[in-house]
Amino acid sequence: MEQVHPYFSFVDLKQLKLNPSRLRSSESGNDIYILCPNEQCSGHGYLTLSKKGGACYTCGLNFKLHVNKYHSWSDEEICRALGVTTQRGTRTSASDTPQPLGPPADRPKLKTQPLSDKAKEYISLRGITEETLRKFTLVRETHLYNSAWLCWWNLSYGYELREIGGKNRHGTPQGSPKNITVQGVGGPILGPRSLLAITEGLLSAMSHYELTEYPVTEYIILNSVKMVSRVETYEWGLFPQVLLALDFDEAGMHGKVALAKHFLEKYPQMKITVDHPPVWGMDWNDYLLAKSSARR
Repeated sequence: MEQVHPYFSFVDLKQLKLNPSRLRSSESGNDIYILCPNEQCSGHGYLTLSKKGGACYTCGLNFKLHVNKYHSWSDEEICRALGVTTQRGTRTSASDTPQPLGPPADRPKLKTQPLSDKAKEYISLRGITEETLRKFTLVRETHLYNSAWLCWWNLSYGYELREIGGKNRHGTPQGSPKNITVQGVGGPILGPRSLLAITEGLLSAMSHYELTEYPVTEYIILNSVKMVSRVETYEWGLFPQVLLALDFDEAGMHGKVALAKHFLEKYPQMKITVDHPPVWGMDWNDYLLAKSSARR
């Protein structure tokens, strides 16, 4: 990988690998889900065929295929080199494992920026340390509806919003589809030591990471307990263990039951562990703040 800037590199096709943990959409498209070519990350990214370039959602790296080598390659040649075939406008991997397509052309456009001091202070007041915040690389800031918001991608390439200092926890921009978010937090994303944890919200995931003794390597953030069913539409079979860490309330308990049933039926080989705050009615951020207050 030829890195010409901390967030931009030229890459060779040999450095790109299909992401085996994601379903491919049945719709036609111009993008392929891959693993990040940065060996220190290996997070989730996409390659846009028409642009011969892409990005990683986890570390923020943007990349392009080497111009001198690939400028004349067709989409079909690139797909063949990656082990992907194109049939009737849709793509299927060589192993026939369904994979999602990358961002559609009509995805919502939102001007975002790195987190401001105000945003970082807000997150700190919620008990989240700077070390933990650095793990959640998808989180950025935007200004919308006369307010400042934390924002992050979901798997439908829409934005999820949480008002900075406000009460709106589950906002979305107009036209943005709602879905779950996946965030790698370090360690092997796939393999015998990888651990998938599921929480309801962004701050719950951050708080769980602060509190847990489990070596979590990747979080599914539901962005609403109503999104539990969306987990079933993606493939998680390469994870050996899943941690169900939803809120300790009635909705969270129902969600854990539904998720446990799904994982037991579809992945009988997977170890399933239930984890929730020890006090009824709390989410993970409630519990983190309560523990911090008790220490003071």
